Amino acid sequence: MDNINQFFMYKSSEGTRSYGKKIDWISDEFGTIEETFLPLNYPCGSYVLIDEDGNYYVQKGEYYILEIIDLSKNNFC
Repeated sequence: MDNINQFFMYKSSEGTRSYGKKIDWISDEFGTIEETFLPLNYPCGSYVLIDEDGNYYVQKGEYYILEIIDLSKNNFC
């Protein structure tokens, strides 16, 4: 999708290898993402969508991958 920047971040690198070598993982070294958006630990991953105005949507825990695309196309509606 145009105008989308995607980042894959982790708190602990454990388990990141199972996604293959094509993902350039970034460490949340200082816990900024965790403290800001995910203060409670959720299993099965989570994601955060942030628009250019700073509005955001957080999905904590298990999710369906196409949900991210749909929300992005519809500006989180």
